Amino acid sequence: MRVAALAFFAGGLGMMLVAVGAVAVWWRHRVEAKFWLWGAAAWLVSVGLKFAWAIPMNPRISRWLQGAFPAMADPLLWLYVGLLTGVFEGGISLLFIRYLRGLKGSAWVQAVAFGIGFGAVEAFLLGIGSLLAAMATATGTLPPGTLPPGYGPAWAILPVLERAATIPIHVLSAALIFYAVARRQARWFWLSFAYKSLVDAVAAFAQLSYGLQTLTHMLTIEAVVLAFGVLGLWGTARLRQHWPTRSPGGDPTPVAAAAAPPEQAA
Repeated sequence: MRVAALAFFAGGLGMMLVAVGAVAVWWRHRVEAKFWLWGAAAWLVSVGLKFAWAIPMNPRISRWLQGAFPAMADPLLWLYVGLLTGVFEGGISLLFIRYLRGLKGSAWVQAVAFGIGFGAVEAFLLGIGSLLAAMATATGTLPPGTLPPGYGPAWAILPVLERAATIPIHVLSAALIFYAVARRQARWFWLSFAYKSLVDAVAAFAQLSYGLQTLTHMLTIEAVVLAFGVLGLWGTARLRQHWPTRSPGGDPTPVAAAAAPPEQAA
């Protein structure tokens, strides 16, 4: 149990450091605090609403799928769980970006800061949860059977790698929505919706069917998440090359000023 507690502690601390590190890396762009904070708030609202829906409804929907589509119930459930993320996380982010003052028409660096705020608060809170699990393990209050067989130090790095890959996923998802609003082209929102829904459909498959009780299974799923994270980095960089400097209506946006070095922006 002592080794398990250390693994939980290392993993939790690592996730928190990933969150802090992501913010620190982007801090040099001197983005206004509201972009970080609204990103974090969007995560809190969307995840809160998603859980408010999922806790009462998911068991019912699972039973209905088992009865109505017994041969396809599991894949449909993975897809449904993924779509919940698209609906709540994508939908709430769209509402924030579309209707909150000062977010519409944001620069690329500001959109990235919003996405980092969204992903960093998730990583930080999950890290706190892991530290609490470490305390429960150290005091012997963790319920029996919670830990998979062979749980040890090798497991500690996995949640850290997952958070490092997940933050770029959140960043690309947010940036696509900012881009959709700036261009007034819904297809970019739907691309963000599909991307994030697919990521969580894979997570649902891992948790509900594939199983995460062995290190091999964990490494396989983390490799998939890492691939999505690399795609997030690539896609976000590509968006920068096409980011609009003016809104479709011709009104100037803060894009050029915010993207320029401080001496040029002045």
